[in-house]
Amino acid sequence: MRIIGGTDYYDTAMALGQDRTVVFARRREDKVEAVPFKKVPLVEPASHTLALKGGLYFRVTEFEHDHVRHVFYPRIVWLAGHRHGGIQVDRYDSRHRAGMSDPLHFWHCERLMAFLAEIGARLHEPRKNAVHDRDIDAGNIETFFTDEGSERERSWLIEHGISIATSFTNKWRHDGVDGWKFDVDGLKNLQFQKLVDPYEAFQRLSQWVGGVLPRPANPTVDIKDEKTMLAKHGMDSWSFRRPPSEA
Repeated sequence: MRIIGGTDYYDTAMALGQDRTVVFARRREDKVEAVPFKKVPLVEPASHTLALKGGLYFRVTEFEHDHVRHVFYPRIVWLAGHRHGGIQVDRYDSRHRAGMSDPLHFWHCERLMAFLAEIGARLHEPRKNAVHDRDIDAGNIETFFTDEGSERERSWLIEHGISIATSFTNKWRHDGVDGWKFDVDGLKNLQFQKLVDPYEAFQRLSQWVGGVLPRPANPTVDIKDEKTMLAKHGMDSWSFRRPPSEA
C-alpha cells in the first residue's frame, strides 16, 4: 500500500515492501475539522466522563492526587473496520496551573485500572439514573475497551470509504465541536502503537483499502486504431473481402 499525506508511526512498515496499486489518501489531523457526533452514525464515547468516586465533573472528569490534577477523556479509534476504546489522561500541576508532560493514553483496561489504583481513584458502581446510565463506570469499563463495534457502523465506514476514524472531545467549549475526524494521521500522538504495532497496523490498512473498500473501476480505453479494432473482434485483412480463388 502506498500512503499519500501526513505521517504516522506505522509508515515504517512501508519499507518492507508495498503494492503501489493500493493507495491510502491520508490527511494531517491538525488541518481537519471534526464532524459532530450527531451527524455520524458511529457510536460516540459512552460519556464525556469517567465515573470516579471523589472526581469532579464538568465536561470531562478531573481527579486530584498529590498536587497533580488528572483530566480524563474517553477516546475511540476505528482502524480498518475495528473499533478500539481508550482513555486519555492529561496531567497538570495543581499548584502552578501548568501542564506537566505529554498526555498518557491507555488502550488496555487492566493498565488503566492499575493507574487508577496508583493515584487512589476508584470507579463508581453502576447507578440507576438517566444521567449516569451513559457514564463509563465499573460495570461497563471493560466493554468500553473491548467492544469492536457493530456491522451497521462497519457498513457505513465501507460505504463512505473510511479507513480511520478518531473521536475528539474538546476540553473547553470554545475549542470547537466534539466529533470524529476521518482518515487522518496522529495515532502516534495517541500512543496507539501500545495496542497495535506498526506492521500489524499497516497490514490491516492494506487489506482494508485494497480488499474491502470499493476501488474505482478501470477506465475505459477508447481504441481508434483500425488494425487493433479488427484484431480485437477476431477479424483479419480478408474479413470483408473475397479471398482469391485457388487455381
